[in-house]
Amino acid sequence: MYNARLRPGSLNTTERRTRCMTSTITVRLSEKERKELAKHGRISDVVRDALSLYLREKNSRKIVDRLLELQKSKVRSGIEEDVRFIRADRDR
Repeated sequence: MYNARLRPGSLNTTERRTRCMTSTITVRLSEKERKELAKHGRISDVVRDALSLYLREKNSRKIVDRLLELQKSKVRSGIEEDVRFIRADRDR
């Protein structure tokens, strides 16, 4: 959505408003879990932070697992090949 502003004696400006798309989820908690979460702040904020942390951890684990796979492979590069890759990267 665009919103144009007109000010006397100044340039016309156009401002673009963006919307953040969000979704709502429902989580069933025991009373004990709810009280425990509430100790750390608003429950919605705590759950949002926990989900974000969980997703980052899962993505990090995938990356580390892939790195370990690559380290196990027998393909090794020599010094000359490494130098060629570095020079090619600098030329970009």
